[in-house]
Amino acid sequence: MRRVPFYEIDEEHVAEFEGVPFTGIAFEESEDGRLMEEVQFKDGLQDGLAREWYLNGQLCRQGGFYQGVQHGAHDEWYETGARKRHAEFELGVLLAETTWSESGTVAQEFVIDPASPNYRILEKLRLGEKR
Repeated sequence: MRRVPFYEIDEEHVAEFEGVPFTGIAFEESEDGRLMEEVQFKDGLQDGLAREWYLNGQLCRQGGFYQGVQHGAHDEWYETGARKRHAEFELGVLLAETTWSESGTVAQEFVIDPASPNYRILEKLRLGEKR
């Protein structure tokens, strides 16, 4: 899969490389060459895994995308490595989320309500309709 530094990607609405929608991995490195971020693209949209690291090398966040929207598991960690957030998305709609304090205590939990407007949007998206 093609790997290109982020600074070579034109990413206003659709990520382009050399004038065409980009398929591959865009990445960013620190000044000393450590990988700081990498994002998978398909046909100019985020599609696949996106990851970001702290300067100390600890993974900061990672999550999946599908056709430019959050899809699947999204996780975040504190710089210490302690878990900060876990969320599940489907087609850009937040299904569930848990956040933790730095000490590991659950700070907040959310589960989508099937009676909510966002759930109705999700049902339409599942059928291939637009928002």
